[in-house]
Amino acid sequence: MFGEKNSESGFTLIEMLVCLLILFFLVMAVPHLQPILKSSSPKKFSAFEWTLYLEQIQMEFREAQQVSVYDRKLVLHDENGILVSHVIQGNYLVRKVNDKGNEILLQNVKNISYELLPAKLIVHVEDVNNERHIGSVTRFHSLEGGT
Repeated sequence: MFGEKNSESGFTLIEMLVCLLILFFLVMAVPHLQPILKSSSPKKFSAFEWTLYLEQIQMEFREAQQVSVYDRKLVLHDENGILVSHVIQGNYLVRKVNDKGNEILLQNVKNISYELLPAKLIVHVEDVNNERHIGSVTRFHSLEGGT
């Protein structure tokens, strides 16, 4: 009974800690390797993002009490005094509320312009591949005092 050897095999505590340490370093390295592993496919303008953007701007345009268009910037004022702006930052079209936040609306955008009519807003977008996209949104009544 005392002379028998224990024939059970398994990991010791040290071996388990070493395995966990290696696993930890692998998990920490993945975010740093992502740009290397990412394919170098050409940047494309997403039709799905474009559709979502037009739906978003449709809601905001209909709720706006005042709409202003500056160079490449759209500013919408609602009845509660909230200021929503759509502005280009790099190759992104970004939405800001009261000049705070950076919600990305569209990616791979080279240029954007807005044409404001009394009850319609026309959006012209040129993507990084020089393709042009045009969309329009409408409202039920004309704007008063929009520029």
